[in-house]
Formats: sequence, C-alpha cells, structure tokens
Amino acid sequence: MSNSDTQTTYDHPSTATDSDAESAPDSVLEIDSLSVEYATENGAVRALRDVSLDLTQGETLGIAGESGSGKSTLALAVLQYLSENGSIVEGEIRFKGRRLSEFSKKELRAIRGSEIAHVPQDPGRSLNPSLTVGEQIAETIRLHQDLDKKAVTEAVHRVLRDVDISDPIVQRETLSTPAFGRDATARVDCDGALL
Repeated sequence: MSNSDTQTTYDHPSTATDSDAESAPDSVLEIDSLSVEYATENGAVRALRDVSLDLTQGETLGIAGESGSGKSTLALAVLQYLSENGSIVEGEIRFKGRRLSEFSKKELRAIRGSEIAHVPQDPGRSLNPSLTVGEQIAETIRLHQDLDKKAVTEAVHRVLRDVDISDPIVQRETLSTPAFGRDATARVDCDGALL
C-alpha cells in the first residue's frame, strides 16, 4: 500500500515544524514517519508507509481510503493494539507529547476508552452477544469513571438516549446495523474520550 491509498483531511493546517524540539503544547496526537508491517507466511507486508500527522486539541481529522488502505491499522497503531503479527517498524506516535511506546500496559489500559477510543468499521463485531448493550456500556463506564451503581445506570440510560437506543437490555442480535454504530458511539461518548 502507498500513502496515496489513504487520504487525510484536516479542519485547519498543522502548525508544527521540523524545528520543534518537543511536541507543540496544544498537540494531542503526533505521528511522525510511521510505518507498520504485518508478518505473514509469505513475508512482511507493509500496511502503512511513512504516515505523518499532527492533531491539536479541538481539531477534526478525517481519514478516507479504499478497503485495505491502512485506516484501521493506523487506528490500532495509535491505540498500541496491533495484532501479534503487526509491528511498528519505523517512526513514532506521541500522545500529549509522550511517546506511546513508553507507556506501560497499565497506563495504556487507563487511556484506552477514556482518552483514546476507536469506533471499528464493523461495530457489530465489537459487541459481546452474551451481554446486553447496557451491560457493555456500563462496563466501559465502570472502567474509566469512579461512579456508584446508580450513577452508572443513569449514565447508561443517558448515552443510549443520546444515540436513540431506548432499551439498555437489548441484545446484540436485535440491533439494526445503524444501531450498532450508535452503540459504538455511545460507548465512546460515555467516557469523554479525547481521540
């Protein structure tokens, strides 16, 4: 894949320069010359090549590309959540000025879902069919917020109302495809993720 396979758009241009010794103070996410490979039976496959971007607080970034162009790989690399056969082979990712590769597993768990979140291409696959939608949202809230049971229940109802899902005990198989996307958005919104 080449960088031309994936397009990035910004709501305003980046102001970072090569002379910046450290991260810009308002920079939330910086990706510098990132390349990712996947090990396969037939050798390494380069999924991302030399991707760079700088995202500041309040900025909106859209990434568009054909299937297989590396959009999900980029998101998973930012989350430090690549599959076992995936690895960052060049470049670096900084979140709030700190290299993500320096975060401990505990620190990564703490920011995933609370400061960095990913809404997958197929949100339905991210739901556990043995749990209700409400239970899964409640789990996300409990992991990232110090709330009592009543406050968690209220938060679940609030985020579901915000995305037009009225029943927190609905099961995955009863949700429509658009509802899957609304549920995934609700799970991100329930903890105020920064990215």
